[in-house]
Amino acid sequence: MARQAANVRVIQTLDDLSGALARFAGETSQAMTATEREVGRTLEWLQERLHHWQREVERWHQEVQRARAALVRCQNSGYCDRDGSYHAPDCSAYEAALAMAHRRLREAEMELANVRRWMGRVQQTVQEYRRHSRRLQQLTTTQTKQAQAVLGRKLADLVRYQAVTIPSAPHASSGGALEKSSTDVEGSVNYGELDALGCPRGIQARITPEMIDTGTSASSSIFPPGFGGEQAGHARAHLLAKQLGGSGNDLRNLVTLLQNPVNSPVMRGFENQVRVAVEAGEIVSYKVKPIYETVDRIPAGITIQATGDKGFKLFVSIPNRKW
Repeated sequence: MARQAANVRVIQTLDDLSGALARFAGETSQAMTATEREVGRTLEWLQERLHHWQREVERWHQEVQRARAALVRCQNSGYCDRDGSYHAPDCSAYEAALAMAHRRLREAEMELANVRRWMGRVQQTVQEYRRHSRRLQQLTTTQTKQAQAVLGRKLADLVRYQAVTIPSAPHASSGGALEKSSTDVEGSVNYGELDALGCPRGIQARITPEMIDTGTSASSSIFPPGFGGEQAGHARAHLLAKQLGGSGNDLRNLVTLLQNPVNSPVMRGFENQVRVAVEAGEIVSYKVKPIYETVDRIPAGITIQATGDKGFKLFVSIPNRKW
C-alpha cells in the first residue's frame, strides 16, 4: 500500500505567533529603555535646578548682608555743621538696593521650594513606574521566553506529526505500476513577498536532488535591508541556500546576517545537513523564516524547518548575533 503524509495543513500560525512574541519583547524592551533614559534626564535636570537655586539663595543672602551694611554706613555718614544742625545723608539708593536684594532672595527661596516639591513628586512617580516596569520586564523576558519555548515544542510536535504517514490505496498506472517514485517529483520554490518595510518574509521549497548546486551567488548589486557591508561584518545571506538551489539575484531570498558565525559556519552547517539528506534521495519540504523583533530591518534570527519524506527532520532557530 502507498503511504501519504498526515493531513496537517497549516502550522504557520504558531510560527507567526512565536515571531510576534519576540517582536513584542524587543519593542517593549526598547520602549522601557527609552523611557528610563528620559526619566534619568528629567531627574538630572531637576537636580541641576536644585543646585542652581541653592546657589542663588546663598548669593542673595550675601547680597542682603552687603546691602544692609552699605545702608548702615550711609546712615552713619551724617554730620553736624558749625551751628550744631545735623545733616542726614540721602540713603534712598541704598534702601532701594536692600529692598531689591530682599525681593530677589524671596524669589530664589520660592523657586528652591518649588523645585524641592516637584522633585518629591517626580521621585514618587518614578518609584511607582519602576515598580510596574520591573513586572513588565519580567513578563517580556522570563514569561515570553517560556511561551516561545512552549510554542517551539508544539511546532516541533506538529512538524513530526506532519511527517507521519498513513496507508492509502495504491494507484496503478496503465502499465500496472504504482504511483510515481520520489525521483519523478519536481522541486519547487516559493520566495514569498516583501513586507511593508521591504524585508523578505521567508521562503518555502520542495528540494529534490536535481536542485543541488543549481543556485546562484548573491549579487553585489543587491543590498538587503540593513546591509552595512563587510566593514560591518554583514553577509548577503540566502534564505534558500545556493547549494540547495536558491537564487542570489532575488531580493526576496536575501537578508542581512552576520557573516561570522551566523551565516558561516552556523547556518551553512544546517544547510549541509539538508543537502546530505537530499543527496541520499530524500525529498525535503523546506521553510526558512527571518524573525524581526523590532522595526529594525535586520533579522534578529532565522528559523529553519525541514522535513524529508524518508525520516529526515530539522527544526532550529539561529540568533543573528555574536555568540
